[in-house]
Amino acid sequence: MKFYISQNHSLERVFNSQKQFSFLSPMLDYRFLVSTLLVIVFINLTSAYAQEVTPDIVAKQTNIGLLKRAELLIDTDVVMSIELSKKMLDEAELNNDVELSAKLHNLLGQAYQKNNNVDKSLHHFLQSSISYGKLNDTRNQIKASLDCLKILLDEKRYKELSENIESISPVTIEHGDDFFIAQVFIIKGDMFYEEKKYTDANKQYKSSLKYLTSKDKQIKSTWVRPTKISPVLQTP
Repeated sequence: MKFYISQNHSLERVFNSQKQFSFLSPMLDYRFLVSTLLVIVFINLTSAYAQEVTPDIVAKQTNIGLLKRAELLIDTDVVMSIELSKKMLDEAELNNDVELSAKLHNLLGQAYQKNNNVDKSLHHFLQSSISYGKLNDTRNQIKASLDCLKILLDEKRYKELSENIESISPVTIEHGDDFFIAQVFIIKGDMFYEEKKYTDANKQYKSSLKYLTSKDKQIKSTWVRPTKISPVLQTP
């Protein structure tokens, strides 16, 4: 409302000025009027835009840009990606920005994994999972936990792996995403297979098949490892 009142007052001043300079030629009057109106509109629009762009919006846009840059740097300069993410994480935690913290922890988990720092990678994936849990973002919570499970499996840290599986399994089942549930069963099956507990491994693989429907052959080819199926499953 204030914008339009201010604009009307400006226009009144222009028309009053127009009357005072009526001795000028019509063409000059017209150009003067148009130029002045353009200036007024530009000033008012600039003022209105400045009022809408708050510091919070600017900060959010800045964070999005920096986060994207850190993501891109993982493949070209992982050390720079880590440093940038750590600085952003410190600020996010200072501002109690849980959502941004969750994303940055996840990004640091990926970066440290690429940089072969297993313990720091696990730490950040775990913190990402915890943060997403606080946000009730169950899907991303499970995804971060699965990243932890896969690292623990690769590192043959089976005791920690078993504990983490027991922790995330109820959340995954309650969430009801068949693909995530199947992944937990398969990781558990791989753990038993590596421990040469083939019967237990086969049970986990069979359980995963209940969730990997025949409608999605790509999922099956990605997650079901035929080389790890013992002869028990191969018999007619």
